[in-house]
Order: sequence, then structure tokens, then C-alpha cells
Amino acid sequence: MFKLLTIQLIIKFIASSEINVAPPSGDISDTILIQTAICEAKNLIIGVNCGIKQSDVENIPNRDTSGTITLQSGTYNIYQLYLYSNLIFKGQGQGVTILKLQDSAESYFKDIEKRTGGQAGFIRILKENNITISDMTMDGNKENQINYLRYRHDNTYYDDGYKVCKKFICYPHAYGRFAIYSEISNDLIISNLEVKNWQGYGLDPHGEGESEYGDYSKYGNGLIIKDCYVHDNDWDGVTIDKSINVKAYNNLVVNNGRHGFNLVTGTQNTEIYDNTIINNGNDYLGRGKGCGITAQNNQLYDILNINIHHNTIEDSNYGGICLNSVINSEIHNNIISNSGNYCLRLNIQSTNYKMLYEGYVYPHNRGAPTTTNYNVIHNNICDKSSDGILIRKGEYNTFYNNNIETTESTFGVKNIDEELALATNEFTNEIYGGNVLLGVCYGDTDTSIYIPHPYKDEAADPRCNNGIIVKDICFESTCSPTGGVGCSGLCCTSILRTINWSCEDYAAPCLIQPVVYPKPGSDPTCSDGTLSGNGKYCCESGCSQCGGVGCGSLEGMCCTSSIIELDVSCQDNSSPCLMN
Repeated sequence: MFKLLTIQLIIKFIASSEINVAPPSGDISDTILIQTAICEAKNLIIGVNCGIKQSDVENIPNRDTSGTITLQSGTYNIYQLYLYSNLIFKGQGQGVTILKLQDSAESYFKDIEKRTGGQAGFIRILKENNITISDMTMDGNKENQINYLRYRHDNTYYDDGYKVCKKFICYPHAYGRFAIYSEISNDLIISNLEVKNWQGYGLDPHGEGESEYGDYSKYGNGLIIKDCYVHDNDWDGVTIDKSINVKAYNNLVVNNGRHGFNLVTGTQNTEIYDNTIINNGNDYLGRGKGCGITAQNNQLYDILNINIHHNTIEDSNYGGICLNSVINSEIHNNIISNSGNYCLRLNIQSTNYKMLYEGYVYPHNRGAPTTTNYNVIHNNICDKSSDGILIRKGEYNTFYNNNIETTESTFGVKNIDEELALATNEFTNEIYGGNVLLGVCYGDTDTSIYIPHPYKDEAADPRCNNGIIVKDICFESTCSPTGGVGCSGLCCTSILRTINWSCEDYAAPCLIQPVVYPKPGSDPTCSDGTLSGNGKYCCESGCSQCGGVGCGSLEGMCCTSSIIELDVSCQDNSSPCLMN
């Protein structure tokens, strides 16, 4: 299984728990060399209580013993390594110390179809705490693996072999080929790594796969990923799975097959910031459809309290940031450009959709299915994506101060939910470019605005006689408050201004259009207005009197002094006007 090398062996003890390792000489594999050093640093014995299958290391001794492993410069050809608690595992820098998956490495699973009988992860960490991994390159060496098939966009393979994709396995040895896999481990720091060329995920911190909803003891807790270069991995660059209290910052994530970052399976209290994420989602088993950053409630453990900010996201195949059934999160101050379909996509995760709308019953004890609700999206720049923001099954989200420029003939904000779903989301953004009018459309209509009015069959109310007037807005009489803090749905000023229903065409809620004087037409006999008692003035038709005491309190131009000031003749204008 292990490839033997012929380089000099040096294991130098600095102290009882500090070990330097350099590439070996003689008949010893790099895997055994490094794993032995890890075991020595922990006062463990390789093959007895260290470096063996996970079922045998549940209760290993010396977990509290601290250790430091420093790998010197060089390339180490490795099959798989196990790390343990209170360990610093470091090299001399990216591209200087290189851990490389050996050529034609055996699968990590005995049954590669069912993914059983083995353990995922080139670096594997199981139920351990306080580990730092830093300053090296981890190379998946994917081009030199067994039956390595890259499924290209023209549906052909680079070589002969397996022709059928089974779920995520177009090449059957790929599953588990992740640079670092941790499970139910706490306080991990992954720093200054280059992670490249893996057939699966680049990084995959994890909780326990199957656990009761809300049992946070089965989650990874306290993870930092910083200053890493993660690129050219076939699946996600970084998957954060069933983890809480996570920070990922100052990473460069480039050219991964599906998502740059993928937050799944109940990951919560996570901050993704100051990262540069470029060209992800173009080659995932030939299907593309990847996002720069995705968060998705895929197994009903609730994705919430996610803070994604100050990232630069470019050239994502599908979307810049994609939220699927995410709640109570904040997306802000990101610069997103050249996304293939959407700058920001708020969607419902497929399992949630099936449960909510198709009667599907999830076979586990999990939380309730959700749509994408109660998120705040603000101060993002969307530059030249196909569409700006897509909303599907998302309500009670707030969007403000987003600057959205779309490519030609596309939408600033596109809603494909039920008729009133958009009305529950609040918008105040600058939207321009393409053929977007006010930046909002409903359904698959053209770029004109079409959002059905809830009372479209009622008579228009140009002067808001049956609503509540606040400046130029006619709110429904049931609104409390009318706009401002605490408003909801169609009682919010920003929503009504965005939708732009005119009171000339609709009843409340609507926007009162300013009256322009003089009015065109001709009414020399004041047949369409209200004539004054002396017959000299023609007030507007809605006036109950023309002139006299109380005329100023009436709606419209009902005072003769105003008509005198307007100074237009009824021979050439309609009311209000002068009869002579």
C-alpha cells in the first residue's frame, strides 16, 4: 500500500514532544515516517493505539499530551495520516513542504459503491481537540489516481473506463479523497495551506453524520480557516458540514468544480469574510451549477446565523452567493461580479420543497422544513451578473443599499414566488443597467414590471378616499404602522415605492400621482366640473362647493383664489379654470 522511497531518514527530537521530520532514506514509507513521528509526539505506539482504524482509537491514552511536528522542506508521498489532540502539525510553507497523495492510491473504503469499511480524509481527525495544521501544500495528485476520469462539458472522458456516474462517483475511488476531514472535533486551526487537486472536497470539517436534531455535542465546534489557497478540487473547495462557531477569512478559493464554500447540514454561527473566491462551479461532474458561496439546509438541521461579508466573488458559474432555506443570516458588503446566472440567489432547498409542497416525509428525526426567511442583505455590489437577485420561496427578508448592475435584458430583482411573496420582502436598492425598469419582475414575464395588485378588480382611488394618506402613499386602512419601523409587507413604504402601483389605476395600496395643472381639454360650460355661485369659476369635479368658507379643507382645487392664480380659460382647458 505504501510507496517506498530512497531518501535519508531524519527524526530529530528537540524535546520529548517536539519532533522535526525530513524526507526518508531507505526502505520506509513517508506515511509510516510521519505517522510514527505523530505517535511519538503523543507518547503513543503506531499500530497499537495510534494511526489505526477509528473504532480502535475511541479511548486512546495521552490525549492531553501536547506535541509539535515540524516537517522540513521536500515532497512526502502519503496515503493517509491520523492526527490527535493538542498537536501542532506544520511545515515550512506552501510549495516548500508538500504532502502528496501517492500515485494509484488504494480507496479509503473497502466497498467503494456503498462507501463503507474505511475512513474519509487524507488527514483524518476524529473526536479530537486543539489541533493546528499550517504552512504546507496538500496535493491530491488526482491525475495519477486509479480510474481518474474528468467528466468534461462535451460528455466525454479523458480515458476509457467507468462510463456511468453513480451519484457523486464518476470515478469510484474518489469518495473520501479530501485533504482534511475532521469529525466532531473542536478548536481546529487550518492556516496557510495550499490545498489542490483533490478528487473530492478540498477541506471537509464535519459533525456526526446522523444525530438528533439540536444535539450540538455531535457538531464540530470552533474552527478557523485562514490564509489558505484552495484550488482545482473536483467538488467544493471548502465544505463546512455540521459545524458551529466557524470563521473563514483571508482565503483564496479558485477553480473548484462546484462551490467555493459550501455550508451544509446545520452549520450555524459561521462567519465567512475577506475571502477572494474566483471561477468556481464550472466542472462538477460535467454539470457546473456551482456558486461562490452556498449555504443550504440540506438535511433539516437548520442553517442559521450565517454572516457572509466583505468577500470578492468573481466568475461563479451559477451564482455569486446562493442561500437555500437559510434563516436569520446577514449578507453584506460583498463585491460580486460576472456570475453566470445570479448575483444573489434566495431559494428553497430541494428536500424542504418536497416536504412543504409535495408531501415528502424525511426519514429521520429532524427539524421542520424552511424557506429562506428573515435574512438581511445589504450594501452588496452586483456587477454584470445575468440577474441581480432571485427570490424563490423566500419571505420577510430585507434588502437595502445594494448596488445592482445586470447584463443586458435581465432583471435587477426577480421574484418567482407566489403573487404576494415579494410584498413580504423589503427593498431599498439602486438598480440599473440592461432593460430593467424598477428592477423588479414577477414570474417569467419580460423586463416590464408585473406584480399583480391584490385588489386589482376594485375601482381606482386617485385621491385615496378609502385609504390612509402618508405623503404620496395611499396605505390600506388596516395598516398599522404605515411604513417605518415595525411595518410589514404592503404596509411598508419601500415595498410600495418599489412595486409602484399607481392610484390612478388601483385602490389602496398605491402611490398618489401628483396633479398637473393646467389640465388639458376644453370645458367652456363647466359640464365636468363644479361651477361657482357667481358663474365665474369652474372648480374640479370632486369639489362639493366652488369657493366660499371651508373650500381650503376640500380635496382638490376648490377655492376661487387658486383658480385666479392659475389663470387659465375653460375655453382651452378642463377644470379648474376661468369661465370667461
